[in-house]
Amino acid sequence: MILPFEPYNPIWKANFDSIQHELFTLLKPIRSRVDHIGSTAVEGLSAKPHIDILIGLE
Repeated sequence: MILPFEPYNPIWKANFDSIQHELFTLLKPIRSRVDHIGSTAVEGLSAKPHIDILIGLE
């Protein structure tokens, strides 16, 4: 699957925020950290519209 680069879109952050909330709910009993990484996390940067997420667990 080829994803073309797109101009920065603030919806990417909103989508991540929603996913982060869901993950925190699922992982509630576990101490965790959920970070938005990659090019869609950088405001103003063109990127492939694919949200990268890093999850850390203790």
